[in-house]
Amino acid sequence: MPGDNYGGLAAELCAAGLSGQTPCVIVSGAATPQEQVHRTTLEKLPQAPRLPAPALLIIGAVAAADRSIENDIGESAGLLSTIGLKEHGLEH
Repeated sequence: MPGDNYGGLAAELCAAGLSGQTPCVIVSGAATPQEQVHRTTLEKLPQAPRLPAPALLIIGAVAAADRSIENDIGESAGLLSTIGLKEHGLEH
């Protein structure tokens, strides 16, 4: 989860070589009725709205995909959660 220091995060990623034009998507409340999605670029990330937690920050080519991320994010978030649980030995 990205926290709220978008400016610092954007600066670090640009300093590491990512372009300011790199696409970003912030997704809050993925796969819930309260889901909110905000699309931006790395250079504009510091001005992005602070969406309510839990939120995901997706950076790079997947954020620029033509397919509807709003429809796919629930599946992806579930998969990432499962992977994270397995890595920490917490899978049900």
